[in-house]
Amino acid sequence: MSSTPVPDPTHPKRELPQNELEASSQLKLGEFQNVPTLSLSEARLVINKVLDLRKKSNNKYEERETLIKTQDYLEVFARFKEKENIEALSGCYRRTQS
Repeated sequence: MSSTPVPDPTHPKRELPQNELEASSQLKLGEFQNVPTLSLSEARLVINKVLDLRKKSNNKYEERETLIKTQDYLEVFARFKEKENIEALSGCYRRTQS
């Protein structure tokens, strides 16, 4: 049984990134290294608020597929849906991080 030879790649060899944003076993986020992240519930709240403001401003905008999929994901996986609960949870979390 003979194997078929694999042709050489036609594209130039890509250089691996050597800056602080390289992919490795050690997470390196550059300027975002110590920045707190939003929970899924907080992200859902922010996106919904921005979309409400866009609708009220009567400016034309297109809801792209990525946005719709993100909203669907957040609707399923965001644990807290009410603004008051999200704010209370965020406040508790921020106090424990101080």
